[in-house]
Amino acid sequence: MKKTHYIIIAFIVLSINRLYGDSSFFGYRDEKTAANLDSLFVCNIGILNLQYIGNINAVNPIDADNAIASLRNILGEIPTMKFTKKAAILKAIRFYNYKNNPNNDKSKIDNDLYLSEQALMFTSSQRRIENRFVTEVYNKFKNDTNLSNICRLWFENYENPYYTPVIGDTITRSLKELKDICDTAKTTRGSLDYLFHGDIESIDQMYIINMRVYSRLIDADIAEFQVVSDSEHLTETLREEFINQSPKIFNIRYASLDVQTEDEESSIFLGNKYLGKQATHTDFIVPGSYILTVSKSDHEDAKMNITLSDYEHKSIKAEIGKLKPLQTVNFYIEPLGSKIFINSVYRGVTPLKIALQPGEYMISVKNELYESIRYNLTIKEVTNEETNVVFHLKSKNLDNQFKLKRTLYYVSFWNFTFSLVAAIPSLVFAYEYFYRYSAANSAYRATNATTPFNDTDEGKELYAIQTGLYAATAVLLAYAAIGLGWMFFSLFDYLKIMEKKDFIPILDFYKNEDGQNIFSVGAVIRLKIS
Repeated sequence: MKKTHYIIIAFIVLSINRLYGDSSFFGYRDEKTAANLDSLFVCNIGILNLQYIGNINAVNPIDADNAIASLRNILGEIPTMKFTKKAAILKAIRFYNYKNNPNNDKSKIDNDLYLSEQALMFTSSQRRIENRFVTEVYNKFKNDTNLSNICRLWFENYENPYYTPVIGDTITRSLKELKDICDTAKTTRGSLDYLFHGDIESIDQMYIINMRVYSRLIDADIAEFQVVSDSEHLTETLREEFINQSPKIFNIRYASLDVQTEDEESSIFLGNKYLGKQATHTDFIVPGSYILTVSKSDHEDAKMNITLSDYEHKSIKAEIGKLKPLQTVNFYIEPLGSKIFINSVYRGVTPLKIALQPGEYMISVKNELYESIRYNLTIKEVTNEETNVVFHLKSKNLDNQFKLKRTLYYVSFWNFTFSLVAAIPSLVFAYEYFYRYSAANSAYRATNATTPFNDTDEGKELYAIQTGLYAATAVLLAYAAIGLGWMFFSLFDYLKIMEKKDFIPILDFYKNEDGQNIFSVGAVIRLKIS
């Protein structure tokens, strides 16, 4: 073998080893690495309750709560965001310090990173961030056994719009500094990076809301905006203003998209994200290229490529795809009126014609007086001829069912009889004590006694017995009413089975032309009685 051949073989072996020996080549991540990335590439956001100013009694607390709830809903629509270079480096430093010093022990603080953090904090965000800070963080990650797997990923993505917002619980106002609130208020993925805070004031019928966004990463407010609205339009006005302010807060010039279709049942997808049906409006879309898909049952997906630019508001009228070719299937299953289920979904009763796409289907046929069947129906291709499914269900042995229904009727009859036997004496005693109590009360009042009869020992005893009998009578009468309903229902069910028992023969399965006890597809089958 030539030397060149050995070189080629060696190259192939090394390539295979690269592909299958290093799982990270495919992007596989172990659980610890995935958890670290999940904590690093997020923006933890908190919302502070609004502070009432001016005439605080004029502010309706419900409106203030609605404003906070609306802000939470709007933030929940943000798919991703971007940090400035300075904030991204500070986020990585805080993440590294937390991983290596979760209890914030001052004796374990990394002095190099502490000095870098302080230098960055006093560096203007408009100035160029020196590459030495990025290099220092990268080397810290690389030399840490727990973080070495993510050092390259952080370096490649720390400036990209890859940070996922995580909204924490609404925070009660306190006298703490904003940075202390961020450090102590935890989300599911760490301390807060951003904190929305502000105040609300009511003048006449209008609300004035001043909102500020504090960044713990740079220890400063990064945005401020004001909303003036009445109670009815507070949510809408807050949303409009937030859309205008979001690029300043999240460093992304979001686009928006309107999609309309004429079909009410069509579903609209942007990439893998479901937008809604027929007509949708979506804000906060990261500019870029996407595949828009309009999907409808029994139709081919209609797809188109769209590109969204910064601040663009695009409107699209989309059409649904062509109707998929369908095969007509005729279910003629006796007895007629049996229920047909296709893939566990009820589709009607026999006889039934339905159009189905090629594929595998689980068919279930059910009838109360017949044995149910389940079978697989395979449609390989679409033809002009109907596919016939002809079959006769096997009757159940009605003798056992008849005995069961008869037993249930007898049980219900004696149950109703017992309830009447128990309820009538209770009713008689209740009436008797009603008259006893009335007579005793009248006799007691005739003596001109000053103490009410109910406060005497005799009065208390008679009243307690009377009340107990009334309660027992009410329960027994209700039980008798339920028993009467059950008796009539079981009698009707019993008579129906008794009627069927005399007229429904015990049938075997129809046999196909080969004499096998199976259903037939595509052929008409007749019952032969010898």
